[in-house]
Amino acid sequence: MVRIVTGVFIVATFLLALSWPLELKGRPSRSSSLRTRQAFASRLALHTGGIVLCLVGAGVGAALISREAKREYREASLRNLKKLVEGEEVD
Repeated sequence: MVRIVTGVFIVATFLLALSWPLELKGRPSRSSSLRTRQAFASRLALHTGGIVLCLVGAGVGAALISREAKREYREASLRNLKKLVEGEEVD
């Protein structure tokens, strides 16, 4: 489940990053009203915040995946060591 969520975060990050030029396309001119420029700035801040949140989510997911793989490796290593020492398979 963690791998799926992490993958979704990675795909969402790429999609948001690729949509960045579309977000900048509607940039108001300097002579636009303050309200229009503020609306654009808040929309841009939400877009950037979305990218940051997706990156953080992908990083946390990658850390969890890494931790799980390390735990599995440690358990397999211990089983192999017991099998080597005792000469039989330990469940």
